[in-house]
Amino acid sequence: MDRTCVNDCVRRVVDGGEPVPKEVVRGRLCGSCLRRLADWLEDIPVDYALLPMVQMSLGSQRMDGTSRTKQTEAPVPGRLDVASLTDRRPSAPLRESGDELWYELEDIPRVLPVIYWWSERLRCDLDPQRTPKRLDDKVTLYAEIRYLLGAFDRLVDAVWVGQAMAEIKVIWVALTRVHGLISGPPVGPCLKAECDGKVFRNRFTGFPECNACHKVYQGLDTLKIQLTEEAATG
Repeated sequence: MDRTCVNDCVRRVVDGGEPVPKEVVRGRLCGSCLRRLADWLEDIPVDYALLPMVQMSLGSQRMDGTSRTKQTEAPVPGRLDVASLTDRRPSAPLRESGDELWYELEDIPRVLPVIYWWSERLRCDLDPQRTPKRLDDKVTLYAEIRYLLGAFDRLVDAVWVGQAMAEIKVIWVALTRVHGLISGPPVGPCLKAECDGKVFRNRFTGFPECNACHKVYQGLDTLKIQLTEEAATG
């Protein structure tokens, strides 16, 4: 087995030397990816459960963002991003290939179908006699996340863990944006040693914050991030 991280992670080199690939710590992932994947799986069910509050809060706001005390205008339509995230239908287009169910990830993913696809794939990997089951009304996001965390060692050792992690990241970012925790494009790379996360501006605090290690940047550190990003992009 290749002993470098399946996500091609490298250690940042300050003195201009060649980047060094990060070694596997468990399964097929480096330490940074292990922590990040576990954090995403812990965060997703909490953020998902709070989506109805995002939809409800919209009804108490005017179109110009100010609060209203009586109905003086047409109701504000529901947020389409929240509707997409909570859609339980399999992500389209869905097609069958042998015993496997395939889909194409959308810009705003349908959270439960994507998570269920990966948890079901892991079940089938661990039980070759199992026939893949389609998503039904009895399936809950919480149960599927608990299953992935409970079988975390098997998950990170799967040959497809890199693809699964990429799609779980899309879900985590989409939920984070819906809740307004981050805004705009990344400010730049995290400067903390051994962290390869991206720094976004926290919408509530106003300070840049790493999406991986959650380090908060202020003052000159923010300028350093921007200079590092400019140097990397030429």
